[in-house]
Amino acid sequence: MRAFYFGLLLSLAILPARENRDIFTRAEIIPPLTGSVPAQISFSGGHPPEAAFISAFSKKYNLGPASRFKVAAVERDELGMEHHRLDQYYKGIRIADVQYILHLKEGRVQKANGMALAGIRAETRPLISREQALARALRVVGADSYMWEDKNEEAWLRKLTGNKDESYMPRGELLLTSGTRETKAENLRLVYRFDIYARKPMSRQWVDIDARSGEWVNSISRIHTADLTGYGNTPYYGRVAVTVSDSGFPSPQLSYWHPDTFATYDAVDSSWWCADTSLGLLGGYDNLWYQVLDTDPFNLDGTQPVLKFYQRYAVESPGGEPDGYDGWDGMNVRISTDNGESWQVLSNPDPAYTASSLYSFGFQHGEGTGIPGWAAENRTWHAVNFDLSAYAGKTVRLRFAFASDPAASTADMDNDWFGWQVDNITVTAGTDTLFRNSGSSKGMSARQKENLIAGNYRLRQEARGGVFTFDMKNGTSYASAVDFVSDDSLFLSSRDEAGVSAHYGIESTYDYFKAVHNRDSYDNQGSPLISYVHYDNGYFNAFWNGQFMTYGDGNNNSTPLTTIDICAHELAHGVTGSSAGLIYQNESGALNESFSDIFGTAVEFYTLGSAANWLIGEDVGTFRSMSDPTQYGDPDTYKGQNWYFGSGDNGGVHTNSAVQNKWFYLLTEGGSGSDDNGRAYQLNGIGIEKAAKIAYRSLTVYLQPSSQYFHARLGSINAAADLYGGNSPELAAVIEAWNAVGVYFPVTGSSLSITPDSLDLVAEWKVSADTGRISIANAGMDSLTISRVWLSGELFNLMGADSLPRKIAFPDTLHLQIVYEPRETGQVVDTLFVEYSDSLGKTEMRIIRGTGYEISAAEPGQVYGVTRSASFFTVDSSGRGSLVGDTGLEELYGLSIHPQTGQLYTIHPLTYGTEFMRIDAVSGKGYRTSSLDYNQLYAFSFDPASGFIYSLNYYTRYLLKIDVATGSYEVLGRSSVSKSLGMAVNPRSGKLYAVDGESILYRVSKTDGATVMIDTIDAGNIRDLAFDGDGRLLALSATENGPALIYRINPATAQATLVDDTGQKGAIGLAVRGSTLTALEAEAATVPQGFKLEQNIPNPFNPATLIRYHLKKNTRVVLTVFDMNGKKIKTLVNSRQKAGDHRVYFNGGNLASGIYFYRLTAGGLT
Repeated sequence: MRAFYFGLLLSLAILPARENRDIFTRAEIIPPLTGSVPAQISFSGGHPPEAAFISAFSKKYNLGPASRFKVAAVERDELGMEHHRLDQYYKGIRIADVQYILHLKEGRVQKANGMALAGIRAETRPLISREQALARALRVVGADSYMWEDKNEEAWLRKLTGNKDESYMPRGELLLTSGTRETKAENLRLVYRFDIYARKPMSRQWVDIDARSGEWVNSISRIHTADLTGYGNTPYYGRVAVTVSDSGFPSPQLSYWHPDTFATYDAVDSSWWCADTSLGLLGGYDNLWYQVLDTDPFNLDGTQPVLKFYQRYAVESPGGEPDGYDGWDGMNVRISTDNGESWQVLSNPDPAYTASSLYSFGFQHGEGTGIPGWAAENRTWHAVNFDLSAYAGKTVRLRFAFASDPAASTADMDNDWFGWQVDNITVTAGTDTLFRNSGSSKGMSARQKENLIAGNYRLRQEARGGVFTFDMKNGTSYASAVDFVSDDSLFLSSRDEAGVSAHYGIESTYDYFKAVHNRDSYDNQGSPLISYVHYDNGYFNAFWNGQFMTYGDGNNNSTPLTTIDICAHELAHGVTGSSAGLIYQNESGALNESFSDIFGTAVEFYTLGSAANWLIGEDVGTFRSMSDPTQYGDPDTYKGQNWYFGSGDNGGVHTNSAVQNKWFYLLTEGGSGSDDNGRAYQLNGIGIEKAAKIAYRSLTVYLQPSSQYFHARLGSINAAADLYGGNSPELAAVIEAWNAVGVYFPVTGSSLSITPDSLDLVAEWKVSADTGRISIANAGMDSLTISRVWLSGELFNLMGADSLPRKIAFPDTLHLQIVYEPRETGQVVDTLFVEYSDSLGKTEMRIIRGTGYEISAAEPGQVYGVTRSASFFTVDSSGRGSLVGDTGLEELYGLSIHPQTGQLYTIHPLTYGTEFMRIDAVSGKGYRTSSLDYNQLYAFSFDPASGFIYSLNYYTRYLLKIDVATGSYEVLGRSSVSKSLGMAVNPRSGKLYAVDGESILYRVSKTDGATVMIDTIDAGNIRDLAFDGDGRLLALSATENGPALIYRINPATAQATLVDDTGQKGAIGLAVRGSTLTALEAEAATVPQGFKLEQNIPNPFNPATLIRYHLKKNTRVVLTVFDMNGKKIKTLVNSRQKAGDHRVYFNGGNLASGIYFYRLTAGGLT
């Protein structure tokens, strides 16, 4: 049995004198990875009450009077213990992703663990509004559309939650967070956290924006990728038994059509009214209605039958509909000649329909455009007539149909839109009355859309908290999803298979968690388990979004991702989210993924028995192996081979999860071998049921949002001790399994921990110094003493070691600083020695490296370039490039020269920002200089007059002015230059030029981004622009693997003249310092001594080649290309040219492979 309590503030009460002693004297304390607050405190006796613990804890570890704890959740387990998860608050603001967990028995603390921060001095007053922060967050996400912009999705959410005020619109919570930095007090920043759900492209993430500066701080993904007994076929397990329902969920009212005396037509009897009488000022309608009132069948005798009735209505007025629609909510009349199997809208009423295409019927309820009806208001009773002559002699039924869209109903507006009333319904033929009804249920039946879906059974059940599986019809709108239905309890169609498989998988997962862990649904509160199947076309993924599961159909819609292990994997994300809440980033995200793999596999073994295995997603194409992660390129050792250290995949959550996966496999099955550190292991397994119970208790009881592998080891040790005892073989197996995957700490006894393993410092010679930190901690449970710390040489300065010897108490860490100020360029190496503990004087060492560099300025008159793959080259006077070296950086874009220092700058793009790099003009080495939290910047240029950088966003086209020294920026306005890679400022005129992705040249205002289009540069594939000191414009034309050509460009006309092929493939940046009169322009000064045609370069070529020729005097020139049969292919030149060297670039990309010839006619020679 478990219960949650929320919002209980724990006051730090003054304790009686007998409780004021140091309650931690006899406690076993495990130090944290960082900070001063213990990772765990265990009491062997003298267990304090909760309030006493919190008071003493806050005082001993200097949390300060501004810190308070608030109970976030309380869980009771089968061992009779309560687990209180405490959120830490500073000056009333919650610290994100940090929790301390108290484990109590009979009201007294037995153990406490987690993370809390001491010494907080963070700002808590925002300087920007939520609206400003949200605008910044949306720029970071950069989606085309968002869920709250779609009123169908908004209405569906309100229906799903039962809350009419629910919305996807981000509200923004004020929090303190360390963002992507280490979770420490000094790194805390005040942020607005927004839950942003993008529809296209689909994503859901928490986005943190600094509440004082407006800077982006962090983004955390929220999408974790990835009754009666009936029977159905599945793609993977054949025919299986599932629970289905013969009623809807939630059970709908039969219809809101009902006889009522409200404002009747004749003020005597009842009229038919389509309304919920509890809504609005008078009664009215809600969103997403499809209500019908049908007559019983009757014969249309006679030759000219006529339908007549009286009506009045008040619904949403037309305006702003999507293309194809001219009304929102509305109503019409229909007829059926096959006893209700099919219906046609009756046309040409008198008076006429007011809308020709209603959105509610057409889009919301899937009937398509062209469904007419009445819309807006006509509150006066009036007669309506239909000529039914076309149906004379037939047996018919009539339908009065009402539909509403997802928003702007009586329920939303609380107004007097009362819906639709009809009365005195008659069908006559001459003097004969064929049908009559005046507000009586006799001869009429009322239903709503959910009752109209064909089929008596659905993939729904009321037990297990409710399991509901819906078909998205290969769309992306959850609001348009429908039930899987069948006339009997057999779901055997090919389209049903994925739905049955998901339904079966979720039922199996629920049964596993209930039977093995006594957990009632993902949140232990019996919440419904909702699955959406057939999401999008060819979508090869499945995910949990915090509320429900979504499954794609895989490649070619042929392998739906609805296997048992995938279903259980996604639902386990819900278990994690409602317990430990592991944030989906870096190590905590890897643990999050791993627990889903663990329970996905456990459910598979529980359900399939001997048919199960240790592969993840094997039925749709294996993703991972738990028994041998390296088989699929994943690590089996903590920070060993295949460990992912980058920022992609939310910090490697799907890769680094493999380490705990291997731990779980070894804990279950046992094994022998050695890890990547060379440590041998051998252990016996304890079986999957015990292993899973340990993993479950570690997750739900001991881990918190920021937990790392250190805490996972500690949590599982605690869980095994709780379940099986402190000296049990199960506990020994847990420890040895962690050792086998390289997670060695914490341990019993004393164990010195020095981080990092090595230290690399980088500084600019004669300009700057770099400071690094060495942390020395005790990762064990017994104390140790640091005797002395020293460096072997004098190349670095060691600070903080003058207080030794020092005993390292459990919550303490010794922090030392090492300062490097280069005495020369190049790398130097030193060794740090740490002597500690016993009489033998044990010593540990760490390597310290320092790199001194200098940035040489660009040479006057020199042309430079960079490639996207980060090579640096110069361009000589003929236009040929020479490689200088590899910058040592990563992907690069653009090149520009600082007008004051002459140093070369380039851009390294980040996922959520931009880094500026400087390149040493002599060695070509690159070094990080500054960064800003604005991404998608590739085109940039220094302004020679101001020293600021101007840059264009590749997608949004916004123009920025950037101070490269500080990383601050100003958004000036939106240009018309799309997908720009190249920009340049003319040093003579000060005008800014840019080129777009189609090689069109623009002039851009440096004030507001306004643009003037000049023309297309016919060279094509322009990657960058550069002005020389005399205002001559050069352009770089290049492809990923093709030649990089330099052109002279006329900035007034965009006319291009080829200079030469640099010979550097994949070039992406171009820069010039000063005048090129001594470089690219110099060749014109020498006149050739004769006429000469040179061999084309390259030869053979694909698709382009360069043809060079020399003229000794001014003359008419004709240059022609022929195929091997003598057929003329193209005339490249036919004009009079000046004496000198000439180059022509020929692109044969549209020609067939073969041999081609070219002929030059000049000066009377051929």
